[in-house]
Amino acid sequence: MDKNPCGGQVTPRRGDNYACLPQEKNKRRQVMKKFLQKYETYFFFYNVKLDWYWFPLEYVGKRDGIVFGFVVGDFPEFGDFSLHEIFSIGGTVGGAFEKARKLDELVEIVEKGGILEADADIYLDEFIKVTRSKASLQEYLETLPNSKVTFNEIEKDEENKKELSLKDFLNEFGDTLKEKVLKKLNPIYNPAQIGEWEKKENHKLNKLLRKPFNAQRHAILALAKGFYKENKKSLILTAEMGTGKTIMGMSVAYLNPKKNKRTLVVCPPHLAEKWVREIKETIPNAKVKVLRSISDIDKSKPQGIEYWVLKNTTAKLHYSVKYVKRLNDNDTLNKCPDCGVELSIDNVIGNTMPKCAVCKTPLYYADKDRFRRYGLAEYIKRKKIRIDFLILDEVHELKGGDTAVGQAMANLVSVADKTLAMTGTLMGGYAKNLFYILFRMFTKRFIEKGYTHSSVTSFERNYGVIEETRVYVKDSGRSSSIGARLKSVKVHSKPGMSPGLLPEFILDSTYFMKLSDVSDQLPEYSEYLIGVEMDELQYDIYKHFENSLVDEVKRLLVVGSTRLLGAMVNSLYALPDGARRGEIAIDPATKEEIAVAPPIDLYMLPKEKKLIELIMKEKQKNRKCAIFLEHTGTRDLIPDLVERLENNGIKTLVLRSGSPATDKREAWIKRKLKENPDTDVLICNPNLVKTGLDLLDFPTIIFFQTGYNIYTLRQASRRSWRIGQKQPVRVYYMYYNDTMQERAMKLIATKMETSLAVEGDLSENGLTSLSEGESMTIQMAKALVDGDKDNKKLEDIFSSYREKDMTTDLELDETYEIVNLTEIERKEIKTSKGKTRTIETGIETVIEKAWENAKKKEVGNYTLEYVTIDDLLKALEIEEVA
Repeated sequence: MDKNPCGGQVTPRRGDNYACLPQEKNKRRQVMKKFLQKYETYFFFYNVKLDWYWFPLEYVGKRDGIVFGFVVGDFPEFGDFSLHEIFSIGGTVGGAFEKARKLDELVEIVEKGGILEADADIYLDEFIKVTRSKASLQEYLETLPNSKVTFNEIEKDEENKKELSLKDFLNEFGDTLKEKVLKKLNPIYNPAQIGEWEKKENHKLNKLLRKPFNAQRHAILALAKGFYKENKKSLILTAEMGTGKTIMGMSVAYLNPKKNKRTLVVCPPHLAEKWVREIKETIPNAKVKVLRSISDIDKSKPQGIEYWVLKNTTAKLHYSVKYVKRLNDNDTLNKCPDCGVELSIDNVIGNTMPKCAVCKTPLYYADKDRFRRYGLAEYIKRKKIRIDFLILDEVHELKGGDTAVGQAMANLVSVADKTLAMTGTLMGGYAKNLFYILFRMFTKRFIEKGYTHSSVTSFERNYGVIEETRVYVKDSGRSSSIGARLKSVKVHSKPGMSPGLLPEFILDSTYFMKLSDVSDQLPEYSEYLIGVEMDELQYDIYKHFENSLVDEVKRLLVVGSTRLLGAMVNSLYALPDGARRGEIAIDPATKEEIAVAPPIDLYMLPKEKKLIELIMKEKQKNRKCAIFLEHTGTRDLIPDLVERLENNGIKTLVLRSGSPATDKREAWIKRKLKENPDTDVLICNPNLVKTGLDLLDFPTIIFFQTGYNIYTLRQASRRSWRIGQKQPVRVYYMYYNDTMQERAMKLIATKMETSLAVEGDLSENGLTSLSEGESMTIQMAKALVDGDKDNKKLEDIFSSYREKDMTTDLELDETYEIVNLTEIERKEIKTSKGKTRTIETGIETVIEKAWENAKKKEVGNYTLEYVTIDDLLKALEIEEVA
């Protein structure tokens, strides 16, 4: 029996919270302080998910793992706790002190924000083992180093209370961090340490028809080593647009040690022909074909090097189904065609694919009157077609949980020996988007951690951001909330991601690559902001429209309605560019007009005038421009834009959705440019060219409108800055000052850093922004309704994003030098006995050098020429070959 700090005898139980009534708070503090001063401990445990420390106090001889202790978290708590449960949550670390520390001292440090550092790490099994008896505990403590326990205590003076920026933190503690990283990390592949395996595989890459660049070789060898030497089943290549994911992916498959091998490439429709062309240009003796129907699938084993290319839209196409009706025409219950049970509500399970609850017979069948086809992904799985290597290009497009294309991915991953997922933008905002991709690729690991295919909500709770709304109903006659009954719980997914997801599921399975890694093969890249002032009449109409909308939104927010936020943002974003046609904001619920902006009679809007000036400057330098804009549908701006450009002598080429087809766009653009070589600009929605297309003919990219999608903006902005580009690339972002367009650009510049954080970069706002859980639309609306509280200029935010010398590129070691694999070449020679040997060309140079001073010796009727070991060593030193 222990005493309750508030008085009285209690038996401590797990979860006991010794909270006291308000009038007893002062007494409780005094008793609690005395209680904390009484205890001391050798151990502590910290759980990163719950963000609390747990100090075990009575633990000797507790073999069941349930011990008495004290928690410091949202509230102080004494009680019996189960270490097994604590560790099962995940994210728990433990530490041991050489000398016992007072509990009040430890609690004070933690509550002030300090970080505890112990003399040794300790885990669950070891803790239970060393605390079986006092003797085993003493024996363990004697093995700890005689180092002084250090605590990062918070100074009380105001100067030290200032928050450090990430950049300043890395500058101050970078050396310590580097030391820890180098000591803890043991990567499979180190580009600074090239061994015999790497040299052998690199020699194979020299046989390719198109040779990869040095940075690409390192990526290829790293992934190949993970697959073929470490026997990993699934890996991810996250590489920025333009780094050459296509050649890297096919080369990793090429290094498969099997003599006869089949690689299946699943890609967006518009990339299929590009894959076929580049495989033929790169892989010697490769057999390449596009899968369009079941007849294209060869059931036999592969012969030689085979590459199959499958459009992700084709992979999912399946036959249409008809459902067995529950009710007959006379409203009587139908029966299961197999077991005969009546199909009542209780006897039918599932919605999209219903089954009989009794015999599990499917209650649907193929519709013979509609498309007669079979999903190729499903067919490959069911027929167990041999797939040695699967490449999922632009894997972020396969993120759906119950979508047909997502299910197609699951089918193919299950049948493939190895799977490589490739994307330029792994992070899209929501944790659930990553869940299904990662679950399908790393199913065993997810199951071991307790996840199932339907555990997306649980995954979001651990690694994402969710909004949970609980509705309580008070009992009749009660005025207080005590005793209220829970009526419903609504869970809503929000953008954001926990940084803890990176080490848990991504870092050990992903190769990160940036365009800067191949920058020696790329021209200069620059980004510019162009803010434009509105015309006076345009400005007055905009502000009146904005004020009317904001007033109505505020009125609705008071009563808890957010239904106008989306309409407000979209209308305010569109109005400045569509001023000639005006804008009407309508309440989606009542269909009433909330605010009206009348059209203005202005032939040339300020941003259009600025656009023409910019294009004319680029035209004088013989540079073609690609113009991207969002409003190409209901609020179509293209006709007006084309008219004004053409009237100023600027020849335009317009790309629309639907025509040409997605897989024909690249060829269409090339054909049009060949027919009209004096074309000055390409105009289109950025969604049409965001993946796969190389716009090398357009070194200048102008975002007339940016939109809010980070995926699209980042992908489309790099369409010209790709391997093969010879001219400097310039990207311009245009917006109207003091409008929703400027607010969108502010948020985009901030979110760019968030996107980079999951793709291998770390910046001031990156990891912090991962956990911010609101959509772009909501954040822009809040910025308008509440006012821009940070008062930061867009130029400053954008400069932070573009800053080249960010300490995120902090090298792990100053001596860390990447080996140039393109300089390592192997050559086959014949020995004096006629045997074939492979030597590095550098060694061949050494032998030739040494042979210049060959010695001669008469042996019978022959003259023997030879070199000594000393001659070779001297030549090695001269040629600097190891």
